[in-house]
Amino acid sequence: MPTPDDATQESFQKAKQGVAGVPDAGGGPPSNAIDSALSALNWVITRSARFVADPVPHPFDPEHVRSPRIAGSHIRIGIASVPIPLNQLVARKMSTKDAQYFQLYGLKPHFRKRLHAKLNHYVELACQHDCRFILLNEMAFPLEGTRSSTRARNRELLEFVQQAKSSLTRDDHPRYVVAGTFHDPASKYNLAPMVVRAAGTDPNVSHLHSKKTSATRLGEKVRLPPDRTLRLYRTAYGHMAVMICLDFYDASQVLSLVQYNHSKDLDPEPSSDRIELLSIVSFGMDRETLCAKAAEDVSRLLGAAVAFCHSRGDQSRQYFYVGGNPVDPVEVEPRSGPPELSVFELRADDLHSAWDESRTFRRPVHELLTKRSVPDISRIKIY
Repeated sequence: MPTPDDATQESFQKAKQGVAGVPDAGGGPPSNAIDSALSALNWVITRSARFVADPVPHPFDPEHVRSPRIAGSHIRIGIASVPIPLNQLVARKMSTKDAQYFQLYGLKPHFRKRLHAKLNHYVELACQHDCRFILLNEMAFPLEGTRSSTRARNRELLEFVQQAKSSLTRDDHPRYVVAGTFHDPASKYNLAPMVVRAAGTDPNVSHLHSKKTSATRLGEKVRLPPDRTLRLYRTAYGHMAVMICLDFYDASQVLSLVQYNHSKDLDPEPSSDRIELLSIVSFGMDRETLCAKAAEDVSRLLGAAVAFCHSRGDQSRQYFYVGGNPVDPVEVEPRSGPPELSVFELRADDLHSAWDESRTFRRPVHELLTKRSVPDISRIKIY
């Protein structure tokens, strides 16, 4: 997790007083390292725990609600991120009858068409490499100038699904696409279309996942959902959580995931309901080293895989961690220059080992949250 900045060091030092008496988890890193991490976490909880919402599981693929874990020894995950120059963005300021003001972004028409053609190509390539999950970066699916109607938006989503249909239906394996995000001028939300191709069915747009935090420093001002509950999605390969950019740096959201997985530590039998994949799509973050370190830390806390799909104006990045360990891509396309599509293997053995080792990290976090009497953090809704 990111550490507090210089302006908060005094508060951070004071927060260290609050972790006295937290038991050592036993094993793992030295106790002073755990104490240091818990001190930072205590400071975060003090400032943000009141915003904690209950994550919610959701039947992304109803046919596989009670599905087995990863079939075979591994599955593949494709991450495609394409640079989006800032001069190709089109801003639109909007207001509502109740005097709420928003600033949404779309893309210039010629660039948008080229971007969508490239992303559809990457979806096809990822399917050729047998990827079961495919991630596209934030702002990868914006509409023209944000002035399109809801009907035009739905038509464009349908066009994307139809173009991807031949790729997603190559065989009977379920496949899932987190298709970037777009600013919706009708609802004022930043939404990520999520496409599922369940076995034996045609692809369809199953969900629109909403961003819960505006990137105000980049000029984004979107509507925030009144219910900031974090969704978990049931898939044929396990539970997946999705975060859009700054949502990943919302401590209440991350702590909810950690506490949820801790609740599965207590199950007498190995749980099939734990979070096994966290998918993060982002755009415009400058401190990429910090982004990668945060993804590494959260994958260690969750005992899960974290896929980070990132784009900036001049470059793209794809990170993949399992239990705090970086995973190198097995396939990269194109093969020269910065990769815009990377394919990673999530191995079942690595995931199970990460889960067992992560208990050491989750237990003291749970004890600190309990000590601070953070309400209802362990309840999660599953979709």
